[in-house]
Amino acid sequence: MKQRRSDRRAAKRQREHRGQVEGHRALERLQKERTLFEPAATRVVQAALERAGLDGSDWPVVEIGSGGGQLRRWLPDHLLPVMVHTEREPAFARKLQQAVPHATVQVASAESLPYVRIPA
Repeated sequence: MKQRRSDRRAAKRQREHRGQVEGHRALERLQKERTLFEPAATRVVQAALERAGLDGSDWPVVEIGSGGGQLRRWLPDHLLPVMVHTEREPAFARKLQQAVPHATVQVASAESLPYVRIPA
């Protein structure tokens, strides 16, 4: 009986590991495909930040769902120190933190982030 329980736990760990490996592979494929569009994506992201008035001077800029950090490559340099990257999948957050050790990366879903309601 103990052996079967141990086997089930080992099988579960293997499935979880395979899922993480497949997720990393999918992310790598996506990153390769995105490189073709990097100049256009950079312009779009910077224009959106300007329209929203997000220059990082008043408060940090939070990215929700950072994945492997593709947005970070498209951000203006002056925003990088104040960016907070959030990702709900720990494996993706670890990958981003390893790729950019000085970045602020948090494991969090959008629903778990603190926010302040603005009175009507």
